[in-house]
Amino acid sequence: MFRKNRAVLGSGGALLVFSAEATIGNCLFVDNFASSRGGVLVSHVGNTRFINSTFFANTGPGIDGPGLGSGSLAAFESFNQLSPGLATFQNCVVWDDLPLFWNMDASVVNIDHSDVQGGWPGTGNFAADPRFIDADGFDNVIGTADDNLRLCGASLGVDAADNTAVPADIADVDGDGNTAEIVSIDLVGAARMTGGTVDIGAYEGYFSGGACDAPFCFYGDVNASGGVNFMDISAIVQVFKGLPTSITFADADIFPCGGNAMVNFQDVSADVAAFKGTPPCANACSARPPPRAP
Repeated sequence: MFRKNRAVLGSGGALLVFSAEATIGNCLFVDNFASSRGGVLVSHVGNTRFINSTFFANTGPGIDGPGLGSGSLAAFESFNQLSPGLATFQNCVVWDDLPLFWNMDASVVNIDHSDVQGGWPGTGNFAADPRFIDADGFDNVIGTADDNLRLCGASLGVDAADNTAVPADIADVDGDGNTAEIVSIDLVGAARMTGGTVDIGAYEGYFSGGACDAPFCFYGDVNASGGVNFMDISAIVQVFKGLPTSITFADADIFPCGGNAMVNFQDVSADVAAFKGTPPCANACSARPPPRAP
């Protein structure tokens, strides 16, 4: 996980590949910054391959001077711009500021089976909102620990990756002693392949479908974050006390099932029960597990 790295006087907020080859998979790159160019990567005659990784809100605005930068994702630069490199992105979510690349030495960029903001030519690519569960978390700040960049079940990225791109588990990341198998887990250790086809991005989706931002899809999830936790309970208490909060009175009125135009201790108790795994009412849509934190 590469989060909030800063290159305040140069290029490549998170990575530098210099006359080398690198293969990077199951990684999350969020809110990395380079003042010149290449919010995530600067490549000098490099060959870099990214597989099943998620890139979100990285920036390389080129504030060091006119014409010196841009490329929120990567910058390609070689001596006198005479030695181009290669970058490959497979099964990735690339949702960064545009333009994505600063490419003055004609390096080759290949992208396939990926969701790319602004679009990119290549097999299996598309450009659609990736439908992250909660990209900025409860605190509404991108790049903090409560962000959830898993895909909703309704995301076009679910079951949209290329199984053949998943590399062999040469580092035995799952610890089963089998290095001939493909990498079988995602960033947080969940099974990498469900339903026969890999999802794009760093996480394997596990919602069965539907819009995961719909309120009450998981009973008691009053802030529609994808799971019931202390923030939901606290929000109901705030409504009960008449204090400002992010949810409405109707959101907090969860008990009896369907509501009774009142918010009181019964609603708080019902949400506590849901938090403990014993909700007093059924889900309004298909049941699903709460999301794992990134």
